[in-house]
Amino acid sequence: MTAEPAAASKTDADRLARDLTDAGQASAERERVIAEKDAEIRRLQETVAHKDARIQELLHLEEDVKALQMYKDRIAELEAAYAQEKERLAKLFLLYEQATKGA
Repeated sequence: MTAEPAAASKTDADRLARDLTDAGQASAERERVIAEKDAEIRRLQETVAHKDARIQELLHLEEDVKALQMYKDRIAELEAAYAQEKERLAKLFLLYEQATKGA
């Protein structure tokens, strides 16, 4: 009868050892998966940070383009006003020439 309890306890010990080994392997696998997911999260956070920085650069560029367009529009307005003034002065000069010839 002494041999049976010893064999039973050996079997229980073996079973417990297997259970602990299986649990340890499962725990190690979970830790590996968590580490992989953490690495992926860090990578995605870096990607998002780079994209956010690029978006800010593009927003500044867009503001610069708008300012440049405003300058171009103002230059076009001034060129049109200059052309009108030049035409007006040419007409005045012609009127002056006609007035001085007739006098």
